[in-house]
Amino acid sequence: MNPSTMNLNVHSIHFDADNKLVTFIQDKLSKLHQFHDNILSGEVFLRLEHDGENRENKVVRSA
Repeated sequence: MNPSTMNLNVHSIHFDADNKLVTFIQDKLSKLHQFHDNILSGEVFLRLEHDGENRENKVVRSA
């Protein structure tokens, strides 16, 4: 399967993801076809979590 045909959804929760970040994620995930050529789609969830000292922790979950 051509990696450009993989349906990829990137969701950013509590912030707006920069286009450079989304492009970086797409580039990295496009390499998955080297390990398994039947991947049809994927979802990436990006979320900011705030701790008690006004710092933001970035959390990534994929499905």
